[in-house]
Amino acid sequence: MKRLLKKEELEKMVADLMENYDVIAPVLKEELILFQPITRTDQILWDYPNSLKPVKEFFLPPREVLFRFKQGKAEPMSPAPKKRLIWGSRPCDARSLLLLDKVFLDETKDIY
Repeated sequence: MKRLLKKEELEKMVADLMENYDVIAPVLKEELILFQPITRTDQILWDYPNSLKPVKEFFLPPREVLFRFKQGKAEPMSPAPKKRLIWGSRPCDARSLLLLDKVFLDETKDIY
């Protein structure tokens, strides 16, 4: 059985999901297409060519804070897991995440 959704229905669905998830979607920023956290559904690029950066940067951030120092004492930062929804990812980007899992979730887990 097939069911086609209108754009308005998709926008409402994403808006409903935004109540419980940080939604990451393709957006136009300074004439570049990037995946970014959104706060409104009108920010989403629904039809777009390839983005400048892959969506994997939200899974493997280029920068991560491990410690904070206060008065010479190191305080470890515990990463608070946030529920995220990646919207509009290309199938090849989604597939690449499975390959990254094979690399990083092998026998030795990296706790950072």
